[in-house]
Amino acid sequence: MTPSSRQSGAVHIMFLIITIVIALVGWGLWFGQLTENEQLVVDKESAIEDTSQAESEAFQYKKAFEIVVASVGGIPTDMPPALPEEQAPDHEKLVQSNYVAVIEKKAKEIVKFFKGDRSNTKLFTASQPGEALVTKLESENARLMAELTTAKADKATAEKANDDMVSAHNNELSQKNDAMTQLRQKNATKEQQLEGQKDGLSNELRAITDKHDSAIAAHTKELIRVTEENASLDRDVRDIKLTERTHRERNKPDGQVTDVDYRRGTCYINIGTKHGLRRGTRFRTYGFAKGKVKVFRGYIVVRDTERDRSLCALENGAQPRRTDYVTS
Repeated sequence: MTPSSRQSGAVHIMFLIITIVIALVGWGLWFGQLTENEQLVVDKESAIEDTSQAESEAFQYKKAFEIVVASVGGIPTDMPPALPEEQAPDHEKLVQSNYVAVIEKKAKEIVKFFKGDRSNTKLFTASQPGEALVTKLESENARLMAELTTAKADKATAEKANDDMVSAHNNELSQKNDAMTQLRQKNATKEQQLEGQKDGLSNELRAITDKHDSAIAAHTKELIRVTEENASLDRDVRDIKLTERTHRERNKPDGQVTDVDYRRGTCYINIGTKHGLRRGTRFRTYGFAKGKVKVFRGYIVVRDTERDRSLCALENGAQPRRTDYVTS
């Protein structure tokens, strides 16, 4: 993977992470607003239920009032309690049997007392006890109407608050969408810039590749030249070895012993690194007796080398002498 590909992949990953974070934040805001809206809906339904109950009670009181007024023109005390709306007929029957019937009976008794002259009957006695209840009923009706008005106001306030919250939430979502759009545009611009950088890097890579190919070609050419030189050197080495072999065959020494230390078991020879000598090379030492008779002195092994001489170890009790010859 090229550096530009890794960089482009990193940008895509960062864009994905930022998108997920913004989505999570928006979801959290939406969820909080949804929870609050649900509570407002619950409050609204509760207010509607209270309003419906108040309206039902007011309706039953009004119905009872109309029944009594239509019958005797007055309201008795201790009216029966209001029932749920679905039981309104039962409430009317209760008022009719327990109150209206009693007042009508009293009215008949008064008519009989006045010898059948009903026009003089005012039912003061029957109506006076109901005046207190009328006042109480009107007060209760006013209270219920006030509660109904308050409930309607609370409902309107809750609906307005809900509408305001929904509007604010929509505005916030709109701002988030605008920010997301701007971020996408920014990322698109950044991606275009990265594509341009990628093209530039591709051109640079192509140029580097061309230089590398040229360098490889030059290196190959140089390698061929060195190989040819090595082959020439190998031929020269073979010639040198052939010369050395001829030299050995003619029994010519490679060098001489220049110093001997029998206590340390070492000696120096006049051959060094300039002659191509290496550590570990083994030499045979010899000298000449009277009559030029060759005397073998033993073997020595090169321990350390310098330019013009080398330090050797005496092997197996060798006894070379100064000016003795050495040959490998």
